[in-house]
Amino acid sequence: MSDVRCFAAVKLPPEAMAPLLQLQEAMEKEAPDFYRWNSLDTVHLTLFFMGEVDEDQVDEAIRRLEMVKWSPFTLHLEGLLMFPDKNTPKVLAADVRGEDKVLRSLQLKVHDALYPVAPHVEPKAFAPHVTVGRLRKGMPGYAKVLKRAFAKNSLAAGSDFKIESFTLFKSERGPEGPNHIALREFKCGESAGSD
Repeated sequence: MSDVRCFAAVKLPPEAMAPLLQLQEAMEKEAPDFYRWNSLDTVHLTLFFMGEVDEDQVDEAIRRLEMVKWSPFTLHLEGLLMFPDKNTPKVLAADVRGEDKVLRSLQLKVHDALYPVAPHVEPKAFAPHVTVGRLRKGMPGYAKVLKRAFAKNSLAAGSDFKIESFTLFKSERGPEGPNHIALREFKCGESAGSD
């Protein structure tokens, strides 16, 4: 029995993709080849990263997530985040805004459901974001060309989109980056549990 790398996440709908593509194209024009851009069919909002787990743990995770009760909510993307900070922007991400309290409530419920199965501890508090690119190895994160690119580009507020499901994914490494395979989708209002 082999281990699989799993995480629970919200997959963004197609209507959220246009601003992300515009940002990637604009940044690539200003700072060519600095970043490896995430394929837009893999972008997601992580709720809980489980790490490497075995098949029995996956089955238990699904059983626990089926008990999570939650309501739909609305989000939008607006603003560019840089990790670990603006001076060394190794990771570029879109800021997630909207019904923040409802999103954080769902994230906490997913965390509480999955932590007994895979006790992964994130080093920082939950900060909702959608990663769009990572600095290529060997590229200087402090380069002046990046500072100029960031001064010219951000992420304008996109349209609101409704979140009515989240998904348990497994991640497999591929030659072009990770492949995210949906194991099970969990829709709001389908829970067998209660608050």
